[in-house]
Amino acid sequence: MRSRSGDHPVVSSVGWWRRWASWAGHAASGAAAAYGCVLLVAALTGYRSFLGVTDLGLPDVTWPGAAVLLVGSVVAAATVRPWGARVPPRAVSGRKHPAPHAAPRVVRRIAYAGCWVFLPYPALHALGAAGVPGIEPGGFRPTWPMVLAGVGGVGLAVFLLLGPVRPWGMVFPRWTPWLAGRRVPRFLPLAPVWVLAPTLALYGTGSGILVGVGVLGDGLFGIGGAASLAFGGYGWALAVAAVSYQHRSRPLCVVTKAAAS
Repeated sequence: MRSRSGDHPVVSSVGWWRRWASWAGHAASGAAAAYGCVLLVAALTGYRSFLGVTDLGLPDVTWPGAAVLLVGSVVAAATVRPWGARVPPRAVSGRKHPAPHAAPRVVRRIAYAGCWVFLPYPALHALGAAGVPGIEPGGFRPTWPMVLAGVGGVGLAVFLLLGPVRPWGMVFPRWTPWLAGRRVPRFLPLAPVWVLAPTLALYGTGSGILVGVGVLGDGLFGIGGAASLAFGGYGWALAVAAVSYQHRSRPLCVVTKAAAS
């Protein structure tokens, strides 16, 4: 947390029973570390999982699974770790939520770019639905309801990306009935964002590399390349927006004058 005077980081001494979110993060970190170590030992002893992604050249997912779990354990522990200097319990009189404000300009531009990179993907699907040959792999022709459903999904994705960078992502705007003016709970945008951002970023980046070297799809300028650009660009932009939102929406500690001096 940050103090109101001097804006230096502080951490209040709160009872352990009130820090359930931190304990949940530590539990998730420990479980991921334990499972990752088990997979690592199994991989070193020659065990091979029955699960695999043969199209990507992975006959089993033991090594990748161990790496993902161990990295996720470190990320979870770093996320819930209290960063900053500890202050006495009586020095903190409460918390104050920051006023709603937009993200910095560079973060907003990254978010807008993450929205625009989606356009080629549904556009190519629309051309395939219109009967343009050579767009879809294997001669597949999507129906117009499928295209409209994809456009609706892109709209929801754009909404999810713009929320963390705009003021209405911190306080419900006037066009939300019964909720206008209320503070948006931090977990409401952050929970889906942190599930989607790393998944789409790694998927888009990895598939883009495979498309570029000719392992998957029909080249970078086909629908495979458009999909990699859409999901990868959106995932990384969503991660940047989430970090900015998590920092900007963090409650501020209201420190007493005695502690501030």
